[in-house]
Amino acid sequence: MKILILGAGAIGTYLAAKLAKSGIGIGLLSRKNFQILNEKGIKIKEGKKEFTITNFKLYSSINEIPKSCWDFIFFTVKAYDLLKILNETKDLFKEIPALFFQNGLGIEERVENYWGENFYSAALTTAVNFKDGNFIEANNLKGGISLAPVKRKEALQELFSLFKKARFNVSLVDNYKSLRWSKLLLNVLGNATCAILDWDIVEVFSNPNLFKLEIQAFREIVKIMKMLKIKAVNLPGFPVILIIKLFSYLPYFLLKPLVKYKIAKSRGGKLPSLHQDLILQREKTEVIYLNGAVLKEAEKLKINLPANKLLTETLKGIASGKINWLEFKAKPEKLIKKLAG
Repeated sequence: MKILILGAGAIGTYLAAKLAKSGIGIGLLSRKNFQILNEKGIKIKEGKKEFTITNFKLYSSINEIPKSCWDFIFFTVKAYDLLKILNETKDLFKEIPALFFQNGLGIEERVENYWGENFYSAALTTAVNFKDGNFIEANNLKGGISLAPVKRKEALQELFSLFKKARFNVSLVDNYKSLRWSKLLLNVLGNATCAILDWDIVEVFSNPNLFKLEIQAFREIVKIMKMLKIKAVNLPGFPVILIIKLFSYLPYFLLKPLVKYKIAKSRGGKLPSLHQDLILQREKTEVIYLNGAVLKEAEKLKINLPANKLLTETLKGIASGKINWLEFKAKPEKLIKKLAG
């Protein structure tokens, strides 16, 4: 079994290390951190266990990669970089079954134009900290991987088995839309707000008004899911169906103490992804695939989602430079006033 992983960020290096450790042949495309990975391998910490993995093949460009020896290809780049790498690879590897780990909505619809029907959806629910280009710290070890078919199902059991061999918690989901929307509910909690205010998750959920903003945004997404008749599913380490019930019906004063530290613990000290992108001064932001993608679905239904609209437009403005980040850093009252206005 040989797997090619395209993208050596947090998810790609984590998968590469775990799969290589289990004896699976791994090829890893690394453009930005090739040198340190080549010299030192992947260092990984899971709970109290630490190990270094070097038994994988590293590539610095698409042109270096052999074309015909792979059983699967895993795409682990950010959602906003996906179309670029699909363009680079579609004529080289299109016949090979592919697995897509991106967060957000609309991924499969984009992929189908490039990859036909030969691909599957995946979500990783383990919080992974990525440091120094080669160090992975995996927290929330109750998390794992969920897999779903898009058009075809025949490779799902083989994928399930190889992840089990690598000691992942694995679940199978019947419908990829259920997988994507359920994972999105986990992704959005505190994500955009932390980025906008440059605060950590505990600070955000400790503020009463921000807590209400987060719950409002969450409930707006659940409303759209119900209108689209998309069923939520539980994911490894996360009882999503129960979370929806709690967030939908529990009063704020009961929900707040329950949620605040549970969410922080599940992230394992990891900065939310949208916050990381702003700190790294990336002009692109995945918010358009998260809250922003929900807005697009709401527009088709002619439904207004004020909380998600606020978070999307504010974060897009900061990322693009149209809004000065300093206007909102550590200023929750300004964000809340903007929602009210």
